[in-house]
Amino acid sequence: MVAYNFKPQFADAVANGTKLQTIRPIGKKRHVRAGEPIQLYTGMRTKACRKLGETRCLVTKHITLGTHEAWINGVRLSGTSLTLLARQDGFRGWTEMRDWFAETHGMPFQGILICWEHIPKNEHLTMPEGGEA
Repeated sequence: MVAYNFKPQFADAVANGTKLQTIRPIGKKRHVRAGEPIQLYTGMRTKACRKLGETRCLVTKHITLGTHEAWINGVRLSGTSLTLLARQDGFRGWTEMRDWFAETHGMPFQGILICWEHIPKNEHLTMPEGGEA
């Protein structure tokens, strides 16, 4: 099972289900594929490690981020589409996201956009109507 670690600034958004995607650089390790389970953490390899949830990957897409635009699977995004992408990834807007990626990874950035299902909450506590304890 593939596990992803999130910086503290994104952890609550992942845990509460407002962040349902991540953008990761292409590296030596294989990324999750659609349909596969994912574990989501913050503080991995530290005493403060916390599991944020476990879910399933819906889709992965190639993404390129530039200074003024982005491309997902070769389709150019601009304007409000950039703002939406940024907000879905846990940023207030495109400028904040672009600046974060430029500082963290450099530009242009090429990577994988990974989207997942909502993280199930307390499934073991959910009982059918009329069910017994």
